Amino acid sequence: MNLTETLKKRELARIKYWREKDYFLGVRLKWRAQMARHLFHLLPGESILELGCAEAQWSRHISAATKNKNPICAATFDKASYDAIVDNGVPENIEPLLLADFPGPLEGRRFDYIIGWHLLKAESCGVFLSQVKELLKPGGQFLFFEPNPWNPYRILRRLFSKILFRSKGKPALPSFNRIELLTVISEIGFVKIKILPYDFLFPPLPKALLWPMQNLSLIFENTPYIRNFAGELFLWGQNPAPPGWRRPYVNLAEHAPLRGKVSIVVPCHNEEPNILSLVENLKGYFDDYIHEIVLVDDNSSDGTRAIAEKLAAEDPRIKVVRREMPNGVGLAIRDGISVATGEYILTMDSDFQHILPELTGLFDAAEAGADVAVGSRFSRESV
Repeated sequence: MNLTETLKKRELARIKYWREKDYFLGVRLKWRAQMARHLFHLLPGESILELGCAEAQWSRHISAATKNKNPICAATFDKASYDAIVDNGVPENIEPLLLADFPGPLEGRRFDYIIGWHLLKAESCGVFLSQVKELLKPGGQFLFFEPNPWNPYRILRRLFSKILFRSKGKPALPSFNRIELLTVISEIGFVKIKILPYDFLFPPLPKALLWPMQNLSLIFENTPYIRNFAGELFLWGQNPAPPGWRRPYVNLAEHAPLRGKVSIVVPCHNEEPNILSLVENLKGYFDDYIHEIVLVDDNSSDGTRAIAEKLAAEDPRIKVVRREMPNGVGLAIRDGISVATGEYILTMDSDFQHILPELTGLFDAAEAGADVAVGSRFSRESV
């Protein structure tokens, strides 16, 4: 079986599973759309290729999560799915594509991101991922979800099926392991590779457990041993970029009423490696919003204060608040707010725990009339 036939077979098997068994699909599609947005730090205009898209269900959710601002190529290997996409219609930013061969009509095209769902097979994953690398721009990233072959429930189910029914179906043990997969991806040339357990919401879990599992999944995914019961793995990697490459900035300051009215208060304690990059990125994405950036040096013992003062000397919108003992992030935020003069005040950390493009959600809420907007890294949709 050639690569295209393998990919088509995998896509058709997933379509069948979605239709017949996955009663959590609607929730799952939304979660994974948000995950793609957060994991990639998606910016308007960046291109996405979904391989094996079925009827573009995931593409539609990603488009909605990014306000239809990203061109998405929804590529399917199944003619019936392609016809359904065309018949039902999609937003203008989604391009349906039928692949009778892979890469076929994609040959020569390059994308910022490539995503897929249940496409890898041990015998062909090396060839497939090599083609993926050719379709990615320098610095581009991929995200694939695959069934977790080390899930004890799945292993036991196959084992009992084989014993009780003398099944000749799939083996009870996985045909490849995580280390082998990591080695293949690395040898192809990808960097920043992650292969991690993900998603505890899958049949035969009762529908009644949807709400508690939404909240417990974040804990389970980060708990040793328990995370092996996850239904899926997510695979993430990046195509290396040439020396000196940096992601181009996109102006995300789209709300005119907020322009020039936002004070950004940043507590800093020993943040010498981060502070310069943070200020550059804030200006790169949100320069039109910035009334001032208040850098609160919380009694740092490294070069934080010197860098902050140098930045303040170069840009009058940057203020430096110098604190002495006692230290504390709460005290630093209080002192920063006390000198802020903008109509709106944004507080954030200086160590990039907050994904800067995601700040747009806070600005959207403020522009819509909210008195206070809070962003949390601990919501189910956060990564």
